[in-house]
Amino acid sequence: MRRSRNLFNIPKKKFLNLLDEVVPIQKLYIRPSSEEWSCGIVFWHIGEARIFFVNEIQKVLDDPSISIGRKMDNPIRLANIEEADKTQPSPTEIRDRLEKSYTEITRLFEKLTPSDLEKEIQHMNPKFGLMKVRDFIDHFIVEHDAIHVAQINRVVSQIN
Repeated sequence: MRRSRNLFNIPKKKFLNLLDEVVPIQKLYIRPSSEEWSCGIVFWHIGEARIFFVNEIQKVLDDPSISIGRKMDNPIRLANIEEADKTQPSPTEIRDRLEKSYTEITRLFEKLTPSDLEKEIQHMNPKFGLMKVRDFIDHFIVEHDAIHVAQINRVVSQIN
């Protein structure tokens, strides 16, 4: 097993437990306010974002000269959020998407080498600029997941 597989704590069980045990199904798409996402939207976004960032990492490993990432106003990101709000995917669809995204992350981590993690890459957003692959993973996958776990817990407490 390569070192990279143990570096990052991606909470697969945490999301599935939130989906199965914490968020009441009948409240999955209740928004605490018109400006806030429902838990269902958050889950759907996480599945899409993970796969997006795994693909970005693969692209830059294949061609280190390209810039990767996206901004908050990215049309695909926004369309994904709107899709979840309108179609309200079922808990099974959400679970499948989260599991698929976890599988993609695991597949990437299993093939990353320590030297891959140290490669410097250019984020398209000047706010992030030049960063190591390790830092990109930590911020855009690990921290991103943790922020959304906290968001889901906050939303559940607001809608109960």
